[in-house]
Amino acid sequence: MKSENQKNQNQKIIKTFKTNLAVYAKHCLKIVDKQGKLITLDFNSAQAKLDHMINEQFSHHNRVRMLILKSRQTGISTYCQARGFWKTATNQNLNAVVVSHLNESTKSIFNMVKNFYDNLPHPMVTPELKESTTNSMAFTHGSRWRIATARTGEVGRGWTTNYLHGSEVAFYPNADIIPGLLQTVPEDNSEILLESTANGAGGWFYDACMRALRGEGEWQVCF
Repeated sequence: MKSENQKNQNQKIIKTFKTNLAVYAKHCLKIVDKQGKLITLDFNSAQAKLDHMINEQFSHHNRVRMLILKSRQTGISTYCQARGFWKTATNQNLNAVVVSHLNESTKSIFNMVKNFYDNLPHPMVTPELKESTTNSMAFTHGSRWRIATARTGEVGRGWTTNYLHGSEVAFYPNADIIPGLLQTVPEDNSEILLESTANGAGGWFYDACMRALRGEGEWQVCF
């Protein structure tokens, strides 16, 4: 009886983790703070606001198309990494892709996500790795997380992407890659988060934000 009750309790915990990122992050994900200490990822107000907006959009449209204009040091990139890792770690046959603007950022992001995996607290929330490289992790349940640098129009070509995170999109050296990346994402049951600090009045990200603020198209802006 005790083992059966424990089994039911574990199933409830896993179900909660799969459906609530804030709870999953607080109990399962670790980050390194500015003092170099390993701490729990407990969402701050900016991360909680973004999480709420994303969940609202998904519940209404079965997809997320979010433009995030951020200030520095608010944890938005960390949130986006946590969301992509969460979706691939807790779901089968799902592909998450992160595109960063610089090689240095690409390495930093990969290290953060690898740290998520290495510090998962319990076997029941730790998916088995099929392979791990310097820019990707593939799990035996069929999901894959990967990262690339925004350098050429070939980035993402041939991929099917269920979760796309563009990091510092306003600073991409070649903004022409963005339309191609967007085409890799299915219409339904998918998420696209494009975030950036400001980079002047012009360029793809600026224009997309202005159109969204005028109510044109499906994108939503989060400041």
